[in-house]
Amino acid sequence: MKRKALNTAEKIAFLQRAKELGNVTQACRELALSPRLYYKIKQQERTGHLEPLNPAQNQPRNTPDELQNRIVELSLEFPESGRAVKWQLAQEGFSISAQTIQKILNRNGLGTQQERFEYLILQIQQKGKSLSPAQIEFLSKMNPAWLEWEHQTPAPGELYIQYTHFLGRWPVLGKIFLYVGYESRSGWVYAFAAHGKIPKWPVQLFTQSSSVLSEQFGFVLQQVLSSDTSEYYVPGAHAYRSLLETQGIQHRISTISGARLHGYTWRFQQWLEKNLIPKWKAAQYLFIDELNGAIEQDLSLYNHSQGKVVWPEYYAEFPLQGFAPMERFELFNAKRH
Repeated sequence: MKRKALNTAEKIAFLQRAKELGNVTQACRELALSPRLYYKIKQQERTGHLEPLNPAQNQPRNTPDELQNRIVELSLEFPESGRAVKWQLAQEGFSISAQTIQKILNRNGLGTQQERFEYLILQIQQKGKSLSPAQIEFLSKMNPAWLEWEHQTPAPGELYIQYTHFLGRWPVLGKIFLYVGYESRSGWVYAFAAHGKIPKWPVQLFTQSSSVLSEQFGFVLQQVLSSDTSEYYVPGAHAYRSLLETQGIQHRISTISGARLHGYTWRFQQWLEKNLIPKWKAAQYLFIDELNGAIEQDLSLYNHSQGKVVWPEYYAEFPLQGFAPMERFELFNAKRH
């Protein structure tokens, strides 16, 4: 059913509210009216012809408050898609169009996935909200590092994560694997490419990165997380496990392989896939040393504050929260001393 036309007084009130807020979109959300209608009325005001106009059909205001609240609740229970909200409402006996659902979500600041993501994060931070499987899956897609919100390490060195990522079969170099070490408190990363999946490479990675952390920053690694793939663990004698045992380092083993073994490394790998790996592949290196030179140069940029200029959005998100890894080291040391 169509809503009655706005009279002149209502139109003037609409224009006045937008002026008070200084934001047309916000005024439209408050009054459940469209921006298109606003600009039509504004044009009539300029020309001195404020004629009554009909707003769009099926406005959220026609929906009972209880049902609007339920739509908001369901959008947070099933944040991935509005289709799930519509389906659940149908199961509860409500027939409502997808357009109306979207209008209601827009009016409540939950119309996009990013808005729903930010709202859920706020709930986690402020209220320690527990998450449903659907919410966990959604957060994992948007930023998997948030899965580790309750398990943040208090100091650098307390959790160091190593994983192996298959970069593919390159035209000249053949099968290439990326070995990555990630310090979870700071986000500091050390990595190199190599042929094959053998214990030699994780041992070399750990030896070199732990040396940098201890000699340059004064942090001693205490706990390492890796997968149970053969380059990191097999029953019996193993070079990587022996290395950790001789240094008194606890070795946590996950059955999940690759970057997904931890939320931070999963998020970092997503960033690599978007920003660096395509560039490395496009360069078509003839020698693996050339590739490793590029990796070292790019990760140095990532670890230092210059990276924030190149990739500001990534640094703004959790877990870096506005700081480069080296800055996080410096902040921690400043507090410690």
